[in-house]
Amino acid sequence: MNLVRNARVRQRIKQAYLVQHPTGLLMDWSREVHFLHIGKCAGSQIRAVIARLNADPEIPIRAHGHSIKLHHLPGRPRYFFSIRKPEARFVSAFYSRKNQGLPLRLHPWHGPETVAFGRFQHANELAEALFAPGADGAAALQAMKAIHHLNDDQIDWFLMRADLFGAYAPLAILRQEHLQADLAALLVKLGVPHRAEALLAATGEMRNATDGLDKPPLSPLACENLARWYAQDSAFYAVCEHWIAERQAIA
Repeated sequence: MNLVRNARVRQRIKQAYLVQHPTGLLMDWSREVHFLHIGKCAGSQIRAVIARLNADPEIPIRAHGHSIKLHHLPGRPRYFFSIRKPEARFVSAFYSRKNQGLPLRLHPWHGPETVAFGRFQHANELAEALFAPGADGAAALQAMKAIHHLNDDQIDWFLMRADLFGAYAPLAILRQEHLQADLAALLVKLGVPHRAEALLAATGEMRNATDGLDKPPLSPLACENLARWYAQDSAFYAVCEHWIAERQAIA
């Protein structure tokens, strides 16, 4: 079923070789820059920046939804993506889904999420229950696979691409923790005459959408469990940081 679905996604993208730009002009796929949207990595804020940039037909950037992964894009595309430290992404995702996506937009719980949030009221509670023996550990495991965004690893966007930092290297990687600096570097690479600070300031209302919610801090046990659970993403984040540092040294 996944193979059929992936084939359909790729076909839809290939059919869009000439893509309608928001200005009404047609632009060549080969000139287009793609943003891969990994959930809970400042993607909504980046998409808002892209919407402002796309007012200029000379800056063809396409922001994809969460379902589009790198292997869905044909050829060797020009693209970028954003990442976030796994523990911070976990907390953001938990409370975003607990609040059903509000205040940005309403995405009601699906059935398994209803069960998960009925059992775990806070991110720390869920993280502490991971790997616990008995019913608590089993419920935590199921909740991690039921709650949207928690059930996706950041590295999942790059399945079937063994040469991510070689033949399929991105134009840039934006870290949520260093968003302004990383966005500024991308704008320079694209030759965009805009300041990252001003673009992000215009989307400031999207930051910390779960501010104001009761969010107990993560305990040492919770952090330890999350480090075990997200070991793959922690390694991916470290590799991305190394790649960024190498590019900064060359520049």
